[in-house]
Amino acid sequence: MRHTGRMRSLLLTVFVLTAMLGVLKPKAAAVPKLAEKEVTYMAADPLPSYSLDIIGVTKKSKITDLKSSNGNVAAVAISKSPFYKYVQLVVDPLNPGKTNISFKVKYGNKTKKLSLKVTVKKYENACASFKIGSKDFASKFRKGMFTTVSNPKKSKKISIKAKKGWKLKAIRLNTKNGKITTIKNGTAVKLKKYMQIYADFYNSKKDVTSSLVLNMY
Repeated sequence: MRHTGRMRSLLLTVFVLTAMLGVLKPKAAAVPKLAEKEVTYMAADPLPSYSLDIIGVTKKSKITDLKSSNGNVAAVAISKSPFYKYVQLVVDPLNPGKTNISFKVKYGNKTKKLSLKVTVKKYENACASFKIGSKDFASKFRKGMFTTVSNPKKSKKISIKAKKGWKLKAIRLNTKNGKITTIKNGTAVKLKKYMQIYADFYNSKKDVTSSLVLNMY
């Protein structure tokens, strides 16, 4: 009986120690990865910037050897903005062509190399009409994705139509406090100072996205 009691006590001790070690065992670092492996962007004037999340990478992570294999096609940088959850890879498409972006991330005691294939195409205006009330701003996007207009500071209907081959995916509003909301096409909106209107388009045949931005000041 005594022997059985000692065995039970020993097994209980082993169980408790195993549980404690399981709790105390350090959590393995997440393996870093890019949200995409291959992207297609458009070069425009003024120069657009595109961001991709580097998942599993914290603001303290060490990133080295960042480069674009063809600097004439796209420039690249790392953003550790406090406004975003993840560290981001920022790509500026410069000229039509292809390039490969690569960098290394140190996580825990390991280092992982990440890469992104980038295709840059010539800019094309995706909208057939971009109406705020009765006024159409589509021609403002003839050469680039960004334009600035005066803000009427009134309630106006926002109506946007895509060109043939393009599809309007979303309309987003960004106020001066950084809050972004999505609205339905044809919705009446009270326009406020320093508001931005984003129109997101996608061309499935060319496999390219385009986000037009109307700044209202």
